[in-house]
Amino acid sequence: MAWEGVGLGFPHVKKLAGTQLWELRTAGESKVRVIYVARYGKKFLLLHGFVKKEQKTPRREIAVAEERLREHSSRLTV
Repeated sequence: MAWEGVGLGFPHVKKLAGTQLWELRTAGESKVRVIYVARYGKKFLLLHGFVKKEQKTPRREIAVAEERLREHSSRLTV
């Protein structure tokens, strides 16, 4: 991500449909995922990491990331 920025594509990252969030996939057989949002070119806000146990990203994991994004955004506007 440091070199490619938001241009890093599948299979390393995947846009989470219906959100502004992206899912970073780790290399190898690990199912570790990090949900993040791209900010200002090559800067990223890492919101939530988890071990993915299902093929589809669980809604509860997305909800955690969305809440953390809201908290972060509210601190910037206060």
